[in-house]
Amino acid sequence: MPPGGPGGYPMAPGAGPNIGDGVKWAINKFGQNAGVMLAFAAIIMVINLIGRWASSAVNSGANDVANNVEDCANLTGDAYLDCLTGTTTTSTGLLLGMGLLSLIISIVFWVLTVLAQIGLINASLKITRGERPAFSDLWTPQHFWQFIFVSILYGLAVGFGLLLCLIPGLLVIWGWQFAQYSALNSGPGVFASFGESWRMVMANKGPAVVTLLVLFVASLITLITCGIGALVVAPFSTLFMANMFRQFRKEPVAA
Repeated sequence: MPPGGPGGYPMAPGAGPNIGDGVKWAINKFGQNAGVMLAFAAIIMVINLIGRWASSAVNSGANDVANNVEDCANLTGDAYLDCLTGTTTTSTGLLLGMGLLSLIISIVFWVLTVLAQIGLINASLKITRGERPAFSDLWTPQHFWQFIFVSILYGLAVGFGLLLCLIPGLLVIWGWQFAQYSALNSGPGVFASFGESWRMVMANKGPAVVTLLVLFVASLITLITCGIGALVVAPFSTLFMANMFRQFRKEPVAA
C-alpha cells in the first residue's frame, strides 16, 4: 500500500481523519471500479423494488378482503347475518394467511438486501486494501452472521432511540456508525464490533459528526432524484465509509 498523498497513506501519529481525502478517494475509486459497484447498487435497487411490489400486492389483496366485509353493511336482517358470518370466517383465514405471507416476503427481501449490501461493503473494504473487487463477493460473504446480528441490533437500537426522543437515536447512529464495517472487516464479534465503533468515534468526535453529514447530503441526493440517484450514491457512500473506517482506525488506505 503506497504511502503519501490523499487516499494512499498511513496516518501520521496524532493526525485525525481527513473528510476531504475520504470524499476524493471515494469518487476516484468509484470511477475505477464503476462496473462492479454499479452492479451491486443495481441489485439492491431491484431487490427493493420487487420487495415493495410484492408487499403492495399482498396489502392490496388484504384490502379487497376487508372490503368484502364492508359490503355486508348494505344488507339487512338475516341476509346481513348470513353474509357477515360467511364472509368473516373466510376473511379471517385469508387475512391471517396474507399477514403471514407479508411477513415472509419482508424477511426474504430483507435477507436478499443484506446479502447485496454485504457484497457492496466487502468490495469497498477490499478496495481500501488495494485488492480488486469481484462480483463473486456477492455470494461469498465473510462474517455473514456477525453482520446479520449487528444489523438487527443496530436497527432496533436506532428505531427505539428515535422513538424515545430523537436524540438517543441520533446518538446511536453517531456512535455505532462503523459497527457493520467492523463486523465485516475482521469479524471480532457482535458486541466487539459495536465497541470498536464507539471507541473510534469517541476518539474523533468532530470528524464522526462530519462523516454523518456527508452521508446525510448523499441521502438527500437520493431523495431528490426519486431513488434513481442511489445507483451512484450507494457505492459512493459505501466507499467513503470504508475509507473513513480505515482512517478512524489509523490504518493505511490504498491509493
